[in-house]
Amino acid sequence: MLAQNNITNDAIRTRVEQMTVEVEESVDSGPKDSRNRYEITLEIYNEGHNLEKIAKLRGLSPSTIVNHFKKIESEGTKIEWQRFLSKEIEEELLEIIDSVGNDALKPIKEKASESVTYTDIHLVLAKHFSE
Repeated sequence: MLAQNNITNDAIRTRVEQMTVEVEESVDSGPKDSRNRYEITLEIYNEGHNLEKIAKLRGLSPSTIVNHFKKIESEGTKIEWQRFLSKEIEEELLEIIDSVGNDALKPIKEKASESVTYTDIHLVLAKHFSE
């Protein structure tokens, strides 16, 4: 009985390995995109889309797109943050950050007006406090 179970386990293991290879090959068989994720985000940004549309097209959250923008800007491409952030919200958040700091988002959000989103906070932090 034990020998029979070992054969069955080996057969199952072999089939799982075959299926894994088949899945990897099907995933790899699509067209290659030599651009990295930041270049793709930059290309969509350059088409003039808003933050939410860029996020939707990329299948990512707006906060992740903001992080992409930070990386893109750190590599020398200027991001026009005002495309995504009103001057009023930016000024409000800068005043709040001046009083509570920028170590955590929640204290900033709690002091901000209802219309301010976490994405707005991420944008202000990216624009003013990124290295």
